[in-house]
Formats: sequence, C-alpha cells, structure tokens
Amino acid sequence: MIGFLPLSQTSIMLRQIAGGAGVSLAGIAVLSGYLGVFTLAAFRFLYKKKICDGG
Repeated sequence: MIGFLPLSQTSIMLRQIAGGAGVSLAGIAVLSGYLGVFTLAAFRFLYKKKICDGG
C-alpha cells in the first residue's frame, strides 16, 4: 500500500533511473492518476471557494 503513494512512486522511479534501469510504465500510470486526482480536487476546491465567497 505504501508503495502506491506519490512520493514513494517518485523516489522508486528516480532510484531506478539513476541505477540505469528503464522507466516503469506502471509507475508513470500511477503518478499520472495521482496528478489527475489532485488536479481535479484543486479545481473543485477553488470552484467551491469562489461560489461560497460570492466572488
């Protein structure tokens, strides 16, 4: 479970690349998923804040 957290995925990928291993497509997919989720959450938060503040 810990291995799927964004910082764990990023550090694992950086170690693999530094060690000469190829880039993991599964790791890229997981990080892309996190990027999408956090981006949507940020837009939703900003939209709600704008609506609630009346601006």
